[in-house]
Amino acid sequence: MLRLCGEAEDKLAQELIHFELQVERDVIEPLFVLAEVEIPNIQKQRKHLAKLVLDMDSSRTRWQQSVKSSGLASNLQPSGAKADALREEMEEAANRVEICRVPRAPGGTTPCWGE
Repeated sequence: MLRLCGEAEDKLAQELIHFELQVERDVIEPLFVLAEVEIPNIQKQRKHLAKLVLDMDSSRTRWQQSVKSSGLASNLQPSGAKADALREEMEEAANRVEICRVPRAPGGTTPCWGE
């Protein structure tokens, strides 16, 4: 009877070890990667996106001020090299924001903060 109880206890111990290893492989390691790699990357990307949005808003404001100072209606584009440069800067800033906003799959394309 004691032998049977000992064998049962040994099998339970082996199952517990197997279960703990499986939990570590299937749960703990992915959570570790999430906490140590993915979350810091997401935070960097959010910070970079916020900076790009501020840059885009600043470019748009400078371009709108240029439009107002030229005395043209809001639906017409101002003429001149400075206004064209400001418009191009605004468009480039908008493009950078859109590129950074594109959702990425894990392990996918290069993140926008690597620019």
